[in-house]
Amino acid sequence: MRLSRSTLICLASCLAVGLSACGGNTTADAPSDATPSDTSTQASDTEAASGESASPSASSTPTAAAKPKERDFKTWYLPAQDYETIDILLVQKAEQVALSRCVAEKGIDAAIPPVTYDEAVSKEMMDNAQALAQFTPEHAAAKGYRLSLINDNNREFQQYFTTLAQSGDFEKTAKVLECYSTIHETYPVLNIIGNDVGEPSASEPAPGGGINQDFLAEAQRNMKAVKTPEVAEASAKWRECMAPLGIEDLPETPAQMPPVSKMREWYDLANGDSPLSGEAGESEKQAATHDAQCRLSSGYSEAAYNAYYDASLKDVTENKQKYEDKKARQEARHQELLDFIKKFE
Repeated sequence: MRLSRSTLICLASCLAVGLSACGGNTTADAPSDATPSDTSTQASDTEAASGESASPSASSTPTAAAKPKERDFKTWYLPAQDYETIDILLVQKAEQVALSRCVAEKGIDAAIPPVTYDEAVSKEMMDNAQALAQFTPEHAAAKGYRLSLINDNNREFQQYFTTLAQSGDFEKTAKVLECYSTIHETYPVLNIIGNDVGEPSASEPAPGGGINQDFLAEAQRNMKAVKTPEVAEASAKWRECMAPLGIEDLPETPAQMPPVSKMREWYDLANGDSPLSGEAGESEKQAATHDAQCRLSSGYSEAAYNAYYDASLKDVTENKQKYEDKKARQEARHQELLDFIKKFE
């Protein structure tokens, strides 16, 4: 199963910074730089599934999302994306100012690296996540299976906990981590990636952090979504196309790439390296490029996209008001974060 833009960013942030509340939407799976062969019914898909009666009232949400757009293989559009407004870079900025104050108040000798917030950089992070979700041959050739959300302006903060742990100063590391837990317990606004659509406690941050129930529920739904005859047939063709690489533990579906054997070969797992961090080597890039091309030629990319689009549209249609409420909460949190940063700086 591939992950959507928001989830990829959330997970990457967990690895890079150690976010205590992580979750999001899981939707995307495959590449998208070709045009699907069957587009004759795309315009009617959305009309039939969404319906005019699903539109929320103006009072229920400040910025109600428009009717979902038609499926678009080239951009890998999914209806749930209309409700994704999480700005992870802004969360990191808020974490940085709160953490800096905490270590200062507790007299901990630790200089927390600054975070420079920039909307353009934040958009670039989202675009990078989308590129990995689409998994085009171009992305594979440049980054392999990696999603690197580290940017030069904020590299020190985004790698701070890894650097601190590797310093060998375990006492300081423990104190800073305790501060990090404290700020998330004290200031719920930092837990912006808590529970969302689908749970009775949706309006509350995920207690103690961790992957929220919505993330798990949507992951299960998406796993079921791709269990179609079209995806199964395309997956078999993909495996044939991948045979020349000689991967002993080649998975049944591209959604499970890369396999354990290749993760051990390509990633420095002991030091936190993973598909969501680090730089890809030539071996990984070559295998990933071959993989991306096989997904296209086998028809897997198109079949998987259609399955995910259908599942996303169905979920948004059946839970329209919950998605609207989720978006409204996220937009309110965005302003809360801006106010929080202004107060602490």
